[in-house]
Amino acid sequence: MKGGSAGRHLPVFILLSSALLTVSCSDPPVPPVDPESAVEDTLLKWQTYMESSAIGLWEGREDHRVVIDRRWEIGSDELAEPLFYDGYFIDTSGDTIVIADLATQSLVCIDSTGALLWRAGGEGEGPGNFLEIGQMSIGDSAIAVVNSGMSYVDIYSRDGRFLRRLSSVRNPQCVRYAGDYGLAVLSKRQPGGDVHIVDVDADSILFSLGEAAWEPGNEGNWSVYDLWCDFFPPDHLVYVSQFECKIIICDLSNRTSICVPTREFPFAVIEPEIEV
Repeated sequence: MKGGSAGRHLPVFILLSSALLTVSCSDPPVPPVDPESAVEDTLLKWQTYMESSAIGLWEGREDHRVVIDRRWEIGSDELAEPLFYDGYFIDTSGDTIVIADLATQSLVCIDSTGALLWRAGGEGEGPGNFLEIGQMSIGDSAIAVVNSGMSYVDIYSRDGRFLRRLSSVRNPQCVRYAGDYGLAVLSKRQPGGDVHIVDVDADSILFSLGEAAWEPGNEGNWSVYDLWCDFFPPDHLVYVSQFECKIIICDLSNRTSICVPTREFPFAVIEPEIEV
């Protein structure tokens, strides 16, 4: 009953406040705000914003239709010893699935049926161990993994053997094998750009590109949860920042990049006031 009473008096208070403003300022009365309608209005604006994209290149084309079919589930909370506990990062190659388990700081390799092929790594600072395991990429003969806490890229064989560490790129955030170009390592902290093509054997940067013009304060964000990329053969690498709505398309053949601009929000964004 107490909550219902407060709900009945609140609109009256708003109406009285509006009337007082009318008398003192000679402005039109301000109608009361219904919280439910305000929420619906905000959701409508967001829906309109999300649906306001231009028609895509594949719009209405059956040959590019994406179909998602749930085949089976790997792992279960009911298992006493699951294959992995916190599989955040994942990559696939043919029938091979490699998972970065944050809970155990290890790589878990399984096949598409869920059978364990091998497990490697573990928490630590020595060769073959991880201190904040990050994103990975499966190549033809090796697997590259971001070792964020150590600022390394660790290289493993396809059968789970630790091979070497790369340190030529400062604070790596994402890795992706890019066909004949080799290994692409992404970092906001390494000079020369965001994308660095690395010679794995020599642990040296062959060339760098990509300038996303990050917002002030975000240009130094080197979290492994920030930059994400993929390679589109034969020459293009595309990356995006989780903290900024930007897509950067890189042409590795001529070492150029373009940044796709973001759309404006459908309403003004008012920064909250912070009391000191």
